[in-house]
Amino acid sequence: MRFGIAGLGLGAALTEISDEEFTRAKLAKQRIVRSLVIEDKFDLVIANYADFERELLGLAVHQMIYSDLSWSSMRLDTQILNRRIVNLLSAGRLYIDQVMHDVGIFAGEDESLVEHLKRKSSEQYDARLGYRVMEALRNYTQHRALPVH
Repeated sequence: MRFGIAGLGLGAALTEISDEEFTRAKLAKQRIVRSLVIEDKFDLVIANYADFERELLGLAVHQMIYSDLSWSSMRLDTQILNRRIVNLLSAGRLYIDQVMHDVGIFAGEDESLVEHLKRKSSEQYDARLGYRVMEALRNYTQHRALPVH
């Protein structure tokens, strides 16, 4: 089988490449696409964090100006906070779980990259109280009740 690289324009020259070069180029493209997918998932976490912070700020400003402490207003605020926290915690867990999977695909036969990522993730979990608290809160939210009540 013959492989080649050509430009997209009319009259673009075709450069022949070997089977090995084609395989390496194909793998490089797959890894670039996988890297972009990982980046998109990270962006999802960051966007959910920004939404959460914006919502907190908005609720604080609203309460500061209107001092609306009625049951219905506080209930609505509670539901808004629950939604934002659940979204953030779910996005964070999605990122952790799926990046492990993505890196496994990315690494292919090389298990050392996956093991390195698992080890680093475990080290961060052990070293960061905030990580452990967020994980416990996510588990509580997933299996028991909403976090704000």
